[in-house]
Amino acid sequence: MNLQREWTQQILIEIEKFRNSSDPDIIIGNITSLRSLLKHFRKELFEENKTLDVGDYIMAHRNDKHPVQLSVIQTIPVLAAFNPSVFVTKHLRTSVLFLLDIAKTAKDSKIKSSCYFNLAKLIDLVDIKYLQDYLSDIMSALSYELERFNKPTCIEVIKCFQSLSSKFKKKILETANLNRYIDTILINGLHPQSLEVLTEISKMESNDTRSVETQLKLLYMIGYVLQGEIYQFKEKHLEHIPMKNVLEFQKRISDEPSIDKKEAAIAQVLQALTNYDFSDVAKVLPMFFKDVVLEYLDHSNPAIRKAAAKAGCLLYNRANSLSNQDSIPKNTVSEILDKFLCIAFNDSEDDIRETMLNALNENFDEFLNHEKHLQMLFMCINDSVYSVKEKALTIIGKPYSTFWIFCSLTHLLLITSTPNTEKSLRYCAFP
Repeated sequence: MNLQREWTQQILIEIEKFRNSSDPDIIIGNITSLRSLLKHFRKELFEENKTLDVGDYIMAHRNDKHPVQLSVIQTIPVLAAFNPSVFVTKHLRTSVLFLLDIAKTAKDSKIKSSCYFNLAKLIDLVDIKYLQDYLSDIMSALSYELERFNKPTCIEVIKCFQSLSSKFKKKILETANLNRYIDTILINGLHPQSLEVLTEISKMESNDTRSVETQLKLLYMIGYVLQGEIYQFKEKHLEHIPMKNVLEFQKRISDEPSIDKKEAAIAQVLQALTNYDFSDVAKVLPMFFKDVVLEYLDHSNPAIRKAAAKAGCLLYNRANSLSNQDSIPKNTVSEILDKFLCIAFNDSEDDIRETMLNALNENFDEFLNHEKHLQMLFMCINDSVYSVKEKALTIIGKPYSTFWIFCSLTHLLLITSTPNTEKSLRYCAFP
């Protein structure tokens, strides 16, 4: 402890010597040193130095040129965590307004991102009763930024909104037009952070209307990026969904020229299909996959093929098909399954072959219990990647397989014996 005290005092004395320096390198060095001390040492170690107010020194340089300003921005949350009561009293207002102002006017994307990232951290750190006076200003700034639809999207803006919604919860409902926010977030791109925020917003209200609307809007957004037009769901599948807000969203995306339809955006929306919970609209997913997603299994971009392959699990849901007379015909599922298995056998990318097999969950068991599909699975056992072989064996080894399959597979494994043969045979342990 004494060594820490001596070391801290030595650094503070050195900073004190150069506190009036205008040299950017010295200022950045001082702020960086203070940030490290604030992170790792207790505030008692600073009490012996009565001449240097650390917070005042850092905030005094907030309007300096870019490198120094960035250092101040990065230090604000550390200063808040170090001594919350003093920060709230002396620096909270200045810090929030400073971060919002710089974020709005910054031409440098790194500065803008850093402002919103550290504002989000500040929101997480400070008690809600001290932040509520700034809620309106922060929401206005986030709305302004999102409505600009700049590319690439500043993800830190989404993170900032996520921190706000987590902190204020239902108070957000009273101060914001959430329909507008949801629509704007969707149009800015289906980033993982965006999906997390949408999930949180959907949980804010006690009824399920918001959740169903959001799921349907997501599907319309995905369809628009993939097809370039609004996908037409069958009306009877939408009878239980209030459509006013959804129809307004359709108009917005049809009129918005900035919606990204490049390959990175295509991969992103395909990933959203399997990363978001669409349980309230599950009945529409099989036909949506067939009409919109299926063609992307042949795309030249491996990231897009992989995302489409992962979404293959949406093609058929046995529970929904039993209760829904208008579900995708089984003969169509069987034909598409042929394509799935061809990809699992032929795709040039190892992880795509494995992803395609992983998409064949228990919903497909009744289709895989046919000689044609089982023969295609046998072909996958010859794959050069062991994890692909293993997955194919796992599928073949399910209880629906017949005795001749077991005999044939055992013979195949024995004549192609490898060090992994014994492990592979365990997948064929039929009950």
